[in-house]
Amino acid sequence: AYDQLRNAFEPFNNDLNLGKTTHDEIWSDLCAALKVHIDKSLLRGAFESTPINHEMLELARNLRQHYFVGIITDNKKDRIDCLKRHLDLAAVFDPIVVSAEVGSGKETSPIFARALGHLRIAPDESVFIDAVVAGVTDRLQTFVRANGLNGDYSATGVPGQFDIEIRNSRDHADEFGTNPFVSRIMVGWTD
Repeated sequence: AYDQLRNAFEPFNNDLNLGKTTHDEIWSDLCAALKVHIDKSLLRGAFESTPINHEMLELARNLRQHYFVGIITDNKKDRIDCLKRHLDLAAVFDPIVVSAEVGSGKETSPIFARALGHLRIAPDESVFIDAVVAGVTDRLQTFVRANGLNGDYSATGVPGQFDIEIRNSRDHADEFGTNPFVSRIMVGWTD
């Protein structure tokens, strides 16, 4: 049943995430694809059943005492609006920037520009992201270069040997899934 529902949503997902349509607008087409009427009031319950990482929420509360803590998400406006109310997210995160409100996902810069504009900071002032990227880059390059079994292109210049380039979703387009040489590592927090 989950796969069937996911497949029925798939044709609408990108437009929902970019704010080109809403659940209200697609609901009858969604039900037609599923060949069943679903009461739209169930959608709120589905949104509210989103699993919550309470430890990460507490960490964000603690960080907010000293830092700007926000959310930048590729998501549907009505879903995030529901979660903002249900979980009182605005008490923890500011800004909360949603792709459907910006018309841009995290694969391009406008969503990040919106967050930085809200905070009144320039990209080079977002040191937390830069510090995390620098730390991950250093640790990963050091570890992989020391333990890799496929040569080291940076040291030898031999094509086909291992090399590594760290990119982040703030500054680079996401090539994961379109480039066979790209792997994705998600970093939520490092010490």
